[in-house]
Amino acid sequence: MSPELDLLRPALELAIAVARSEAKQNPPIEPPRALAPYLSFRKLPAKALAASRRALDDDPEFRARVHAAGDSAALGEASELLLARPELWSERLAALVEERASRERDAEEGRMSREAERLGQQIDKLRRRVAETEAQRNTAVQRETAAMGRIETLQVALEDLSAQLSAAEAARQRAVRELKEVERRLAERTAEVRALRDRLDSVSGEAAAATFETERRAAAEHHGAQQAVLRGEADRALVEALRQRWDAVGPALGEIQRLLAIPDQDPARLLRQAQTAQPGRATGAASSRPRKRDREALRLPARLAHGTPEATRWLMSRPGATVYIDGYNVTMLAWPELTAGEQRVALERAARRLQAQLGSRMVLVFDGDDEGGREIRSAVGSPVRVLFTARTVEADDEILAQLDARTEPAVVVTNDKRVQAGARERGAEVVRSDEFIALAR
Repeated sequence: MSPELDLLRPALELAIAVARSEAKQNPPIEPPRALAPYLSFRKLPAKALAASRRALDDDPEFRARVHAAGDSAALGEASELLLARPELWSERLAALVEERASRERDAEEGRMSREAERLGQQIDKLRRRVAETEAQRNTAVQRETAAMGRIETLQVALEDLSAQLSAAEAARQRAVRELKEVERRLAERTAEVRALRDRLDSVSGEAAAATFETERRAAAEHHGAQQAVLRGEADRALVEALRQRWDAVGPALGEIQRLLAIPDQDPARLLRQAQTAQPGRATGAASSRPRKRDREALRLPARLAHGTPEATRWLMSRPGATVYIDGYNVTMLAWPELTAGEQRVALERAARRLQAQLGSRMVLVFDGDDEGGREIRSAVGSPVRVLFTARTVEADDEILAQLDARTEPAVVVTNDKRVQAGARERGAEVVRSDEFIALAR
């Protein structure tokens, strides 16, 4: 809308109102032709105002009626000039229109200036956000670069560890082979010692018989006394030589067996005991059977109940306690699908983890077979002890024999009722095999 129409709006709207009112009179007065299309409009568009201006210019009588119907004070100076049309009215109206246009231009310029300032602030804000985003992107790139560097470093370290693991596995396999060789040699030495012992017993009997016969003949036949004495001395010399050979070999072999069977004894002290032991006299921890009151009992705290995982963990974490595990009683329940050898390996690994976590000494007891007699040893690279009974001795009896031979606090892992009862009679605590398996897994 032009500034002129906006300035003259009161007069122009009044003209349309007058024309609408006259059209409703009786008799009606016909409105100017230019206004006829807009008499029914409630909201007047710019075209209606322009038509009203043309009607006022073209129809002086209509203009006079509109002027008479209006209030000069309410219409304003510009509308009064348009309707009254005094001298120089057009110049004065043009001046008023120019003033209005100037004010509108100033207002528009102010609005545009404020809008430009607002847009400038938005642009500055966007620039700051772009700068922050760029800085964040650079930081992310730097972090990504650093992360890639760390990944490469870790990859190199992983490759080094893999190589070390391969070397350690090769060393473990080599140690296993060496251990098998040592066990084979020990078996050969054991057989040799047994043969020597049998020979010693045989020669001792022959020497005693020869000495008796020599003395009898010496009493009966004085002329053969010298020969009998010489023969007896020769026999005794042979016996003494065999005994010396046995003394050199037997104690060492016995000491090896005892060191393997009694893991917590001092090897030097046992060796001295073996060297000074008298024939027929037992040495080591098995020389006396402890009574129940000799063993320190493990008493559960009142807050723990037997058979719970917490109680099992508490019992197997006592300092100085030994945990005897009925080997195949556990493995046949936990890993029935594995072979006997695979079951032993699986149990040793589980016991090794628990021993590392809880601290108690673990002893695995298995029934003996052709691969191992009565021996106790550490699994390669493991603190867990493994005991194979003699072929004629069951693991159940061996566990009870171990309890008879020792006095430290003990826990027995088994589902065998007889072993459980025997362990309790000897002052040991009992953990069921399924409870141990649940804890190990």
